[in-house]
Order: sequence, then structure tokens, then C-alpha cells
Amino acid sequence: MNKTTKAGAAAKRVLVVDEDWVLGEALGLLIEDLGHVMVGPARDRRSGLRLVAEQVVDAALLDIALRHETSFDLARELVRRGIPFAFYTGATSVQLPAGLEACAVHAKPLPDQKLRRVIEQLLAPSSA
Repeated sequence: MNKTTKAGAAAKRVLVVDEDWVLGEALGLLIEDLGHVMVGPARDRRSGLRLVAEQVVDAALLDIALRHETSFDLARELVRRGIPFAFYTGATSVQLPAGLEACAVHAKPLPDQKLRRVIEQLLAPSSA
């Protein structure tokens, strides 16, 4: 049986990529509260790429700095697949590489209401 949102629509699957376990789980609870399903959380770029390849992903929230790497390769793969995403990062100075300059970047922490709006915008039909 497929999960549905509070509004009765089919639940969407949101990938979370963040090395911070506590934040990843908190994002998952927020996504579930919106009636959707968290994919992950992935702790690194490689795990995120594997989840995108193996599972249905409707949108994603990506931390930019993942230990000793960035999520930019994963972001490029999401662009290639047409999956909407936003960066959600604690990085204080962000220089996005070529091809990703127009991507949304949100600074951690965001109040829950704003984070809810970000997720809802990513999942809106016009985002795909």
C-alpha cells in the first residue's frame, strides 16, 4: 500500500544527504510530518549517488560539505536526472561550481516553517 500525504496525494520520496546523523534524522522526521518519505540519510557523496541509482527520488536536500568531499557530483547527477534539489549547508562561504550557480542554497539552521516551505517547493509540480 502506498503512503499518502495529509492532503490525500501520493507521498513523495526526499533524499537527504548530510554527514550529521542527528540533523539527518531530524530532517527525516520533518519530511515524514509533511506526509512524505525520507530516502537515506546518506552520510557521503558515494552513498547519495548509490541511493539515487537504486531508489525513486522525487527531490533532495544536500549538505555541501561532506567530511573531506563535496556533494557537487551528486548535485550534477540530480540535474542530469531532472530531480529538484536544494543545498542545505552550514558552510559559511559557498562558491558553487559551473553549472550549479543557479541552485538554491539555504543556510543551516533554518526554522522548521521555512524548511517545510523549501521541501514543499521542491515537491511542487513546477519544480520537476
